[in-house]
Amino acid sequence: MSVFNVLWEKTLNYLEEDLPMFQFNVWIKELKPVHEENGTYYFEVSSPMHKNLMEEKYAEKIRLTMQLAYEELYGVPGADIRPEFITPQDSIKLNIDEKKTQPEKREHANKTNLNPHYTFDTFVVGEANKFANAAALAVAQAPGQAYNPLFLYGGVGLGKTHLMHAVGNQILQDNPEAEIVYVTSETFMNELIRMIQLTNNRANIDLREQFRRKYRNIDVLLIDDIQFIAGKDVAQDEFFHTFNALRDMNKQIVISSDRPPKEMEKLEERMRCRFEWGLIADIKMPDYETRVAILLKKVQALRAMNPAVLPIRDDALHYIAQQKNSNIRTLEGALQKVIMYAELHKDSFPSGEIDALVAQKALEDFFSSPSVRSITPKSVVDVVCEYFDVREEDIRGQKRNREYVFPRQIAMFILRDLTDHSYSRIAEFFGRDHSTIMHAEEKIKKQMKDDPELKKVVEDIEAKIKG
Repeated sequence: MSVFNVLWEKTLNYLEEDLPMFQFNVWIKELKPVHEENGTYYFEVSSPMHKNLMEEKYAEKIRLTMQLAYEELYGVPGADIRPEFITPQDSIKLNIDEKKTQPEKREHANKTNLNPHYTFDTFVVGEANKFANAAALAVAQAPGQAYNPLFLYGGVGLGKTHLMHAVGNQILQDNPEAEIVYVTSETFMNELIRMIQLTNNRANIDLREQFRRKYRNIDVLLIDDIQFIAGKDVAQDEFFHTFNALRDMNKQIVISSDRPPKEMEKLEERMRCRFEWGLIADIKMPDYETRVAILLKKVQALRAMNPAVLPIRDDALHYIAQQKNSNIRTLEGALQKVIMYAELHKDSFPSGEIDALVAQKALEDFFSSPSVRSITPKSVVDVVCEYFDVREEDIRGQKRNREYVFPRQIAMFILRDLTDHSYSRIAEFFGRDHSTIMHAEEKIKKQMKDDPELKKVVEDIEAKIKG
């Protein structure tokens, strides 16, 4: 079965739940998937009238549902999907150029995708990360021997990716001939999907071997954000065999995730077991002293690259570092904002140095912004419950009274609006299926366009969530 047919089969399951039986059986079920090219999915319809109806009434619904199905199958949210409806006459005229699907020749392993600035020398070590740093250094000094795999986990922006690149850069420095691949799990899955799509054509049957050579005929595999393959059967199966092939040859594997293997609910047990074969090291939020050291090293690097950067006094760095629960990415973003603000307003402070007052002025709204604060399903539901004076168990429960359904849909919409949480994560929190979340998002979005009062309600709730 082709990738298009697999995707359409899953989409049909969702549409059958969402649409009235008559509409589904007469109009949707009769669609015939014909061909996919560069994100355009061609469906053959029975007549010009059928085509017009699909374009006017069902196209957007099908597009959104296919995106949902695609995310569930392959873990890639917001895929570029454009359904097109063609009559049998159009289908005959459709010229599918098979040559367009010929893959470009790939180099065996790409050494250039390592960030040269991410080294052990530029990694600031503190109490929160010293164990992970020591483990990564041991792996870099004895790849395939010390800890295999090395599994690093921790929150966003704490230095996991930096350490992974540092391992690769150190190995490459010691052995310039080493074949090293750094890849995110999303890229791995996208390449896998593309390979499956192309190998449906017999002319591209060797593409699977090219894909496997890229990830198996190497010395070191660094794979970031592995949590995204959990629940994706095809990706897990391919990575399982890739993992085994590399480890059987004593090739080094370094994996990162936002959580330890035991907390990845949809991870296959065979994968969980293998991740736990090696060493698991966590990275926590940096303490105050480490935050100051990180900022100081960043300033030194910036001034080395650009001496025109204004000097920054210690009290300014201490002010930035005082912000609790700030990860490294947030700290560096705050520092960049302070530097930009100072450059724009340098005529207003005669000392020519950036002090704590300048930093405070530059960051007066930075640390309260929603991009910095962590918005979770629980935090959203708490605010929604307070606003509508209902209990959390009623919002997350199965009651279908309007007094509970409406706030529940508001919460679902806001989670899609303010966060990058997938349909599956939100559905899991509410104990629903994915189509329920998608329906709530569509419904509230449509009602907000027609109802200014509802729009104001949602904006008020979102403002409270943002703080």
